[in-house]
Amino acid sequence: MDSQHVNGSACKTIKVMVSERRVKRSALSYENRSERFLIGAADMGSGWHQRQYFHLYEARVKAVRERILQNAQRMLSKNIKISSLENVAEEVDSQSTTATDVLVVGTIEKRIRARPSVLKTMADDDLKMDDSEEDGGNGIDSEVPTLIGNKDFLEFEDDKQILTGNINMDSVATGCTCGLFGRQVSGGVFEVKQVVWPMPAPQRPLPTFDSEPMIAFLSGINVCGNPQQDANALSGLTLFTQWAGGQMGIETDKAAHVCRVVITGESINVASQAVEFANKAAYLIRHEEAPNVGCAKVLDEHIARLTTLMPVDLMPGDGDPTVALHPQRPIHKTVLPMAGLNGGTLNLTTNPYEFSLGELDFCVLSGQTITDLRRLSTINSASKLMTHMLTWQHLAPTCPDTVDGFPLIDRDPFVIERFPHVMVVGNQPKAEVDVFESAGRRCVLISLPRFSRSQIVALLNLRTLKVEWKQFTV
Repeated sequence: MDSQHVNGSACKTIKVMVSERRVKRSALSYENRSERFLIGAADMGSGWHQRQYFHLYEARVKAVRERILQNAQRMLSKNIKISSLENVAEEVDSQSTTATDVLVVGTIEKRIRARPSVLKTMADDDLKMDDSEEDGGNGIDSEVPTLIGNKDFLEFEDDKQILTGNINMDSVATGCTCGLFGRQVSGGVFEVKQVVWPMPAPQRPLPTFDSEPMIAFLSGINVCGNPQQDANALSGLTLFTQWAGGQMGIETDKAAHVCRVVITGESINVASQAVEFANKAAYLIRHEEAPNVGCAKVLDEHIARLTTLMPVDLMPGDGDPTVALHPQRPIHKTVLPMAGLNGGTLNLTTNPYEFSLGELDFCVLSGQTITDLRRLSTINSASKLMTHMLTWQHLAPTCPDTVDGFPLIDRDPFVIERFPHVMVVGNQPKAEVDVFESAGRRCVLISLPRFSRSQIVALLNLRTLKVEWKQFTV
């Protein structure tokens, strides 16, 4: 057994050595808490495709306003003056009184000159992000292009107040709802003295475990239908399945502690083949299958083997066969018929995906919202962006601005309602582990590299909350 190093963490490489020994594993209590990410009949309604997104932003402010006021009273004063930008502007315009410090609540907007838009994307292909630029093709290390420039600035609410003072571009994102404590220094300019985020959602006490159960996370299998390109990912997935089933004759006791696998999106990648297929004349392809059909069959066969061992949660992600609008719906069960036969051990989930395992609370993202935040800031670290999400108490602030979202009317499902013990983001440039602590809450942060490039699996010990990285290569 070789050992490697991934972002400062030991990464053990598992190589081929097969035996027929099987393992027995214990089961933990499980609860899927992702109901709010499902789009129901009440959300659809009549003419849903004609809705504007104003309602979603209004619901977002309404959901966290009281939590912002509660935190402002805790941080500043119980007698803090609460106002609106309209009233503040009237006071300054009247010049009858000296401007005083007030708290205003609303939504941030980043004015980024290079910000993606439909027209710009059509006119300039250079704005399209290429995954090869994102991680150098190795899934472990690199920088990600940013669209931030030195002429960008921040605005607040519909009154288009330019923000100055104690606030910077990287500490916020478009769509963040917060309180700003400060004063209007001139027409259209608000000087911020303190940013007030929503009071963190409640967090349950950490559970205790008598044994050391583990959960496995991997992301970005990216089956594309090309045998040469798929070889590393599929052989790595086979090795992981054999290791988890105790067939490799090594670390059998450790493998027996793995009680669940979560695959965090981007399992199918047919972008290039799909473009070629769509551009062919109809009479040439009338007897052909769409390329993602063959990819789904290959994925189905491999996941079916894994579901014979333990429950597998499969999340949708970028390119997977489901609706692209966030929150993403589960992949339909007919896409993976073989994997669905093993006694209900295949669990097709939403993105985002929240669940509890042994009373430990998890929040898992397939990665699109983190990747979008990365392009719109100078921060490259996924774990750092995750700390911002927990501070903002929101899983997708840039949805629906630069991440496609469903036009909901009276609710915002991305507002954090229960503070997680563990937060995981898939399909990132490199493997990372960090810990976020604030206001008595503590959360382990895990960033997963794409399995297709790294063959890396993260094993989380539920008792110690320590992460072990394993690389499965031939």
